[in-house]
Amino acid sequence: MSLLSKIADRTILCPTTQWIDPGDKERVLIQTAGGSVEAWSETIQPDSNPTHQAILIKFPGTGGRAERSGVYPANLWDRLTTMIWTVNHRGWGGSEGPATLQNFTETCDAVWGAAKRSHPDKKVILYGNSLGCVSAIYLASRQTDVAGLYIRNPPPLHQMIATRPRYAWTSLGMSKWVANQIPAELDCIANAKNSVCPLLFLTSEKDRVVPPRYQDKVFENFSGIKKRFWIQGGGHASTIPDSQSEEYVTSCRWLQGQILKNRSDKPDPHSGSGR
Repeated sequence: MSLLSKIADRTILCPTTQWIDPGDKERVLIQTAGGSVEAWSETIQPDSNPTHQAILIKFPGTGGRAERSGVYPANLWDRLTTMIWTVNHRGWGGSEGPATLQNFTETCDAVWGAAKRSHPDKKVILYGNSLGCVSAIYLASRQTDVAGLYIRNPPPLHQMIATRPRYAWTSLGMSKWVANQIPAELDCIANAKNSVCPLLFLTSEKDRVVPPRYQDKVFENFSGIKKRFWIQGGGHASTIPDSQSEEYVTSCRWLQGQILKNRSDKPDPHSGSGR
């Protein structure tokens, strides 16, 4: 990798490898060309009689880890039995390194392929938090059978690195050159244009890590049916306030409703016929 590419990785990524107790989750190993990747799996079933089965692939943020990921939003779906795979990108947890943006697409493609091969009859839903949104939107733009997408505070990396003063400082004034090291395949705005699955989009109102003006560009360019939920007064990692809990459940149930619809007639984003 070039020096600028390494600077981009150090600017954006915060990998950790210390042992974390995964609780009752089961480890799933997925082979990629560059090494094995781990996902931690658990299944949640609603109290009422479920009518469908799904697999939810989750990508945590840059400081997150699959071992401590929760079951949300699957715990709010009342008609889906959901198997959750939460992924540690290479260089995080027990996934073989190195941690670099350059291998993100390889990992995403391998995880998708493994999920489809092992659970061909399940609806596949994607989830991303912060940096994890980059992976989720990448897959949503390339796979026409994504049943639904849930993202929170997505960073359009190239635009943020190139234009925010904070990155000009950390990259010694080379922010535009550093931004150009981010693989074009991870462009959230371009990928949003090619994504046609249903989307639930969460934005923290006072996010200082990924300011809403950057998130707006991702939401506005998304081609599928979409719904936005604003976390009032929330920072980047804030929880949903009690005053919005009912609205949040309603939004998650809206996504479930969209997931369960028959979308066999939806357009192929690669054919030029996307909405």
